[in-house]
Amino acid sequence: MESFGSGVKNSVLSYVANTPDIEHHLLWSTHSDTTVDEQDLEPFASHQFLPAGHAARVRAVRTAVKRLGTPVVHAHSSWAGVYVRVALRHSHELSIVYTPHGYSFQRQDLPGVARALFRVAEWVLSFNTTKVAACGQHEARLSEWPFKHPSISVVPNVSHDSGPMADPVQTEPDDMRPSDGPEAGDSGPPEGSVVVGVGRLCNAKDPTFFAESIRELRASDPSVRAVWIGEGDDHYARDLLDAGVEITGWLSADETWQVLSGSTVYLHTARWEGFPLSVLEAASAGLPIIGRDIGALRDEGLPLLFSEPREIVDIWTRLGDDDERRAAREFARRFAESHSDARQADALHVMYRGLPSVAAQASVGGSRR
Repeated sequence: MESFGSGVKNSVLSYVANTPDIEHHLLWSTHSDTTVDEQDLEPFASHQFLPAGHAARVRAVRTAVKRLGTPVVHAHSSWAGVYVRVALRHSHELSIVYTPHGYSFQRQDLPGVARALFRVAEWVLSFNTTKVAACGQHEARLSEWPFKHPSISVVPNVSHDSGPMADPVQTEPDDMRPSDGPEAGDSGPPEGSVVVGVGRLCNAKDPTFFAESIRELRASDPSVRAVWIGEGDDHYARDLLDAGVEITGWLSADETWQVLSGSTVYLHTARWEGFPLSVLEAASAGLPIIGRDIGALRDEGLPLLFSEPREIVDIWTRLGDDDERRAAREFARRFAESHSDARQADALHVMYRGLPSVAAQASVGGSRR
């Protein structure tokens, strides 16, 4: 993987943790603003940092696979998908698995021509792909190329939160954090409610849309408090601060859990996604999830979606109803349960064991990736 950091790194580490019977080798690089701890590399049987330059990385992939003799190469993210599928040819002896973690042609910050070129490139490379291991339903749908496409499996992401998942079934209907606020009424959740968002301050996460949504909420409920976990581009930070949003910067897993567990609602305003782990973290905390109406959330069935900042006020008002809040928290509970370690482990084992190269090696025992 060419970007071993943030959500993609966490996804890969969960894949490794949930398939302890498989030997994993890592070829990796990362962005200049991302740090990788040594403990992140410990689960791998070996790891090798990719050299600079696209051609050098293609050669490094080809050399490493030849040296290791692995029957499966799993490419994570778009550039890794390019390196692997240019360097190698899938066959009965070698299976190529690809998880985009968000296709490049989904990027709304690129001109239409650039997105079209990325789409064509992905379609061409799909002919040299044994399996697409999509990280969500939307990514799976985008992988259904015309004429012919590789087989597709959905491998659910998981959230390794630091606290027990709140159980909406066992929670009183009036319980919407903060617990010491007045009861909810027709205007929305309790006075002093906390809205939280998570992510890098960048175009994809669209903090400006988050800030505009908070302004709309505060116009109807001035007591609303808003918090953003993460950091990034300064001009997005200014947009949030101007809207009265508190920015915590990046937090540890324990600190993130503390903020989530003390919040009332999770708000996700990204312009595009593969599958947002932060939504799973919020669901694990038992929070109602309000999201922007994008494919990654729509195809997962999230019920509280909106397209324009002003529309969030209607959703907020709906959450003032006991039944609506109970339904939102029940959805969060079921959503978190459907993205458990056990379900991911099952999906990975079914997928890997079904690959032709793994079946071919079954008679000699063991498998490596």
